[in-house]
Amino acid sequence: MIINWQAARDKHISHLIVDIVMLTLASLHLVLLLFDTTYFYLRPTYLKWTPIVTETYDPVKGIEPHRFTTQYQQQAAAYFKSCQQNGQVSESLQEKLVQFSTQMIDENPFERANLRGKLEVIKNNVSDYTKTEGSKAALREFWQEGCQNIAARQRFYEQEIRPYLAINFWRGINTNGRPVNYFIYIDLCFIIFFLLEFILSWIWAVRKQGKEQRVLYPIYHWYDWLSCIPLQSLRMLRLLRIGAIFYRLIRSDFIDIRQFKIYRAMVKYQGIIMEEISDQVAINILTNIQAKTRLGTNRDLLEETLRVNRDQIRDLIVSSLQRVELPTLHTRQLELVDNLAEMIMSSIKATDDYQQIIKLPLMKPLVDQVINQSKIARITEQTLDAFLAAWSVKVQSSEMQSILSDLVDDVLDASIQLSLNEHIQQLMEDINLQILEELKESSTAKIWRAEAESLFLEKVTQRQHEIEEN
Repeated sequence: MIINWQAARDKHISHLIVDIVMLTLASLHLVLLLFDTTYFYLRPTYLKWTPIVTETYDPVKGIEPHRFTTQYQQQAAAYFKSCQQNGQVSESLQEKLVQFSTQMIDENPFERANLRGKLEVIKNNVSDYTKTEGSKAALREFWQEGCQNIAARQRFYEQEIRPYLAINFWRGINTNGRPVNYFIYIDLCFIIFFLLEFILSWIWAVRKQGKEQRVLYPIYHWYDWLSCIPLQSLRMLRLLRIGAIFYRLIRSDFIDIRQFKIYRAMVKYQGIIMEEISDQVAINILTNIQAKTRLGTNRDLLEETLRVNRDQIRDLIVSSLQRVELPTLHTRQLELVDNLAEMIMSSIKATDDYQQIIKLPLMKPLVDQVINQSKIARITEQTLDAFLAAWSVKVQSSEMQSILSDLVDDVLDASIQLSLNEHIQQLMEDINLQILEELKESSTAKIWRAEAESLFLEKVTQRQHEIEEN
């Protein structure tokens, strides 16, 4: 079902009712607008098949029966009635119809109703029927035949002349020089209602979402107030109102159209279009960045960043070093002590003094007893314990903070100098350009195409399994 009644029970019923009422009114308003816009074009059809429509709506558009064509039809009706009842028609009536026909051709009473082509149709039809050249002569011959062949002539009149006379009308002119049109009052009733709904929604948005909605709400809902301007050129914007209300009902799950193929197709192609647009935007941005990189605008970026933020970077690094903990020195202390003792013992044995001392008679056993790896390991362990015990306190001292600051300054100076190196700048530029190029290539990869291929492969695999099972 398109309507989800469970969602209607779960949501705020008052908001739902308002949306449904507004959707109904907006749809009714749109139907009236379409009817009014196409009324003159479809009026001949209404007049033929549903004359009650023209009888009801003609006064709204200021339409009245045209006096001349109405009199013409009355005289023609009297002409054929006289022939049917008396078998003859008076010459005065014939002459009057000839006079009316000549006046119709000269003055064209269809001009005011923008139906000038109807007179041409009448003239052509009569000329073809009477086989007479000239419309005035043809109409004179048609009406001066008297009651001869009256049945065929009346049938021709009812089919080829009277329908065009009947659709002609007279439309009054207002004091502003425009045709009479009372539909604007019907339109204004809907506009007032829509404006009231817009103002109440605006006030509600300000109260619920904050004072910034005083400006943002009319910007986001520009079509609501702009479509309320009673100009025919802005009427199409009222379609957006219907679309917005319908979208709110879909978003509230009251209307569920996800099961329809057209909805799934719209979502699919919307995603494709949005991905294509975003990819082109991303590629343009990355191309601009590449162009700026090739111009060298980014070469001084690192140096300038380090110089401007030097103090903050130094203080942050020093502060971080003061909070550094060394848990590995505790967990792997024995392993570290053994390695350090071995390194110290190797360093001692490599010295010239050690080599000269152990060459003296009886000195090597004494030196090995005083200086050996186990004693060095014990001294190293004691030193490491003392270092770990004093580290957390020592690192907070002003002297250590000064030393760390100087060390960090040295590192930053070295980094700035490295950033000025031409080879390093060229390497960084090449790396940046390569990364940007790879990002551009990745932007051309279409997610929707990959998903479609994956779905296709899944269907093929499923079909193969079905074939194997059968």
